[in-house]
Amino acid sequence: IKKGGISYPVTGVGDWAFYRCGALKTLTFSGSVDSIGDNAFQYCIALNTVTFFGGVDSIRYCAFQGCGALNTVTFSGNVGNIEDHAFRDCTALEKVTFSGDVSSIGNYAFGDCTALNTVIFSDDVGSIGYGAFSSCSALDTVTFPGNVDSIWDNAFRDCTELKTLTFSGNVDSIGAYAFQGCYALKTIYVPNMSDKKIKMIETALDRSGLSSVKIERSAPEQPSDPSTPSVPSTGTPSAPSTGTG
Repeated sequence: IKKGGISYPVTGVGDWAFYRCGALKTLTFSGSVDSIGDNAFQYCIALNTVTFFGGVDSIRYCAFQGCGALNTVTFSGNVGNIEDHAFRDCTALEKVTFSGDVSSIGNYAFGDCTALNTVIFSDDVGSIGYGAFSSCSALDTVTFPGNVDSIWDNAFRDCTELKTLTFSGNVDSIGAYAFQGCYALKTIYVPNMSDKKIKMIETALDRSGLSSVKIERSAPEQPSDPSTPSVPSTGTPSAPSTGTG
């Protein structure tokens, strides 16, 4: 931001700051950001692209909820907390890229993003919250390249096109019904996982009615297209209560 010929860095955006700014189309943060406030860009219906070139500590409650034209979100640095409902109901969102660590993805943070088919995680993930990617009905492949602390209940519930799941590192806990309704899921790859952790995954699948899913210790075949969907996660297995945004 410039004022009086002097440039000032933007390190945060306050609550409700750009709520329903219908003409806003592109949002770019060139440096690190402390916080994007509650409802800061909610219902910015023309917003198409959001890019963070530095890290971001916190994206708060409903910050981008209902941005119906939003297509791509890119995080080039580490991400702290993406809070509840932050990107919920972004029905045109197709691709989310995380290039660094992710501390947590909150409850329903990307819930009902029905066009979301690509989520790329590049490193460790803390927790993936309750319903975080629920009803992302276009998502077909999820890959966790690093370690995952926890995946909460219903995290990927009703991702009806999800076919392949890969854990390249370890996952500490998976909540009940994490993959409920993922009836296209056929294979889970766990090349580096202990028998105890595999049993935990089997239990989660059984509770979700997916006992026929194959668990393979071999690494999956690499897709020819490097932009093929991938995703890591975070959370604890019991479901907290949460409202809708």
